[in-house]
Amino acid sequence: MLVAEGKKVQQKKKTVETELRSRTGQCVVDIWGGFADRESERRWREDTLQIIFSTSKSGLACLDGKISYEDAADPDRMAKFIEDSA
Repeated sequence: MLVAEGKKVQQKKKTVETELRSRTGQCVVDIWGGFADRESERRWREDTLQIIFSTSKSGLACLDGKISYEDAADPDRMAKFIEDSA
């Protein structure tokens, strides 16, 4: 499943870099762009650090359709799902 690779989208002085690759091509989603600091108008770069909150919620939501309550109660089964999704 190859969706897009190395596309640049420009909109009103903003550049957003996107990179989506197949599961076998390593990087799945890499999106960044805009300003890292609006006051100094310093642009966002690929290596700009970012604080991320509640990332586990979206990851678990992706697994939600694949697992049942019984699977979630068994640590060995959950390890298999997480390993397969990585």
